[in-house]
Amino acid sequence: MFNLFRLLNFIQRNIFIRSIPFAIVGGILYLIYFNFYNIEYIRKNIEDPAFRYFSILLQDKNISEYPSKILLFEVDNRYLKKHDLMDENNHTNENYGYFLPRKYVVNFIENLDNRSVKPKALVIDYNFEFSRNSSNTLSSDEYKLVQLLNQSHSYKIYIPHNSKYNFLSKYIINKNTIFCSTNFPKNSDGITRRFESYDTYQDTNYTNIALLLTEQNISNYKKYDIVENRIVFSNWKNIIKSSVTTLYKPSFYQDSIILFGANHSHNSDIHKRETLFGSTNISGVEIIGNSIMTLFYFDKKIEMLSLPKALILIILLGYISRIIILSVSKKIVFIHENNIFIWGGIFIFLSFVSSYFLFIYYQKWFNYLVPFSLYFIYQFLLKVEEVYNIYKIYKGYKK
Repeated sequence: MFNLFRLLNFIQRNIFIRSIPFAIVGGILYLIYFNFYNIEYIRKNIEDPAFRYFSILLQDKNISEYPSKILLFEVDNRYLKKHDLMDENNHTNENYGYFLPRKYVVNFIENLDNRSVKPKALVIDYNFEFSRNSSNTLSSDEYKLVQLLNQSHSYKIYIPHNSKYNFLSKYIINKNTIFCSTNFPKNSDGITRRFESYDTYQDTNYTNIALLLTEQNISNYKKYDIVENRIVFSNWKNIIKSSVTTLYKPSFYQDSIILFGANHSHNSDIHKRETLFGSTNISGVEIIGNSIMTLFYFDKKIEMLSLPKALILIILLGYISRIIILSVSKKIVFIHENNIFIWGGIFIFLSFVSSYFLFIYYQKWFNYLVPFSLYFIYQFLLKVEEVYNIYKIYKGYKK
């Protein structure tokens, strides 16, 4: 004869069956989370902290297979002082973070052209929104720059076009001088974490420089996405930084990507990047270098793990971690099955290892902090159930 009490007792004691509810609750909660992960509050408090800790794991990577060195030539204090653009107190008369007298840009390109070995690409990370003349006509130095940009080069030259106006755009006819976006917007907390894949001005799309230099297909990217346009800042060893005054042997420029931009004490093109213990300042031209190396390292954009796979993973993680803690609690009497530290530790460890494996080897993003959050939600539900049972006992006692 069927014995309901024996069945209920078996279910109560069997750790494999008892682990199922937590796994199911985890799956349901993740399903809810997946529909809201792109809102600002979730991004700031759950997505961004997880990326911050993962970025530490990518520090000091040397990508030996990368065909190009990134040579970052910085307009620094030494360079400005050499050309009498900065005094001994490190003060400048003008804002050389965004603007630099055009003749120095011309000099840099001419020096590059005089070398026997040419780079693969040159990025001039300076603002060309307006002419230096108040009448918005070309100055003599700007005229030289236009002529130089229209000349034939063995390498491509990239010019930022991050606003409605760029006084150079109506003069440039050379197809190897390419206008691009260098838009790496700051979030509400001042931290730069991602890029916009393109900007649109006067019905023309300008692709982000990181996508152009890594030869990514812009049609595969949304303009702005919390995951796929992500920059993981790292100290890539392939990025070689030096002052513009530094001279290298000709062979050093072979197949290189050259970035030319400001990085001096009065530089206004400054962004913040996250570190494990806070944030540090980084120049705009360094952001470009880091985004190029990050995109190349992942071979394509970082993609969110698809919902079906994420649900399967989180259900398995919840199921396995619950089985482990129930097994341990049965053998060690002083460990309770709902011990918040041990169970939580097992769950977050399994989540982190799974997320790291997917991130590094498959370029898929699965936020390991989400299972951790779901665990505390589940603990909250257990407490609600416990309070409800106490309330029922209390009501029964009063009767």
